[in-house]
Amino acid sequence: MAFNRKDLDWRAFVTILFQVNVGILLIDEFVMLTEVNKLRSLMYQCLANHLLQMIFLRDFYDVNGKVNTKNTWVWVIHIVSYAYIIYEYSHHSYHSDQSTELSEMWIPLDIILTINIFFY
Repeated sequence: MAFNRKDLDWRAFVTILFQVNVGILLIDEFVMLTEVNKLRSLMYQCLANHLLQMIFLRDFYDVNGKVNTKNTWVWVIHIVSYAYIIYEYSHHSYHSDQSTELSEMWIPLDIILTINIFFY
């Protein structure tokens, strides 16, 4: 039971991050009708990171019941990708009429949640 619980928790974390990212992008595109801007490209980059998690890091345990370390390259891509996202977000002003507050708030939250998943 503990094996399945941890695997389900892991999948829930990854799925929630992916779905929230998709939801915010859809809200920006179809509800707020915002123009394409740099912040949206960062959102798509976060979405791509979570898609990699869903595809390659979906199983917390391997077939032997140990923590799955088969696809550690995904974390290397995440480190490079999130370093760029943090740099772009912190060094450029996104407080404009073109981006929604949802997007402005989600990027730092996404970074914090992904760091917590990494340490999990």
